[in-house]
Amino acid sequence: MSASGTSVAAPVTAGVIALMMAANPKLTNADVESLLYKTAVDLGAPGRDPLYGYGPVSADAAVTAALTTITTAGTPAP
Repeated sequence: MSASGTSVAAPVTAGVIALMMAANPKLTNADVESLLYKTAVDLGAPGRDPLYGYGPVSADAAVTAALTTITTAGTPAP
């Protein structure tokens, strides 16, 4: 039996998001989405493409980016 596509991608991505949130609980949904796009391994044509989308997630790069991201969500305006 072999698994591919969203059957594998969804749980892997959910796991990476859990690691990102553990590393930086202040991340917003928008932060997580942006970091996943920015740290994906770009395959095929540069940028998003029909075959690979944004590319596979990179857990190491995504968690490292989460650790260094400063979010201002929930910060009251001066």
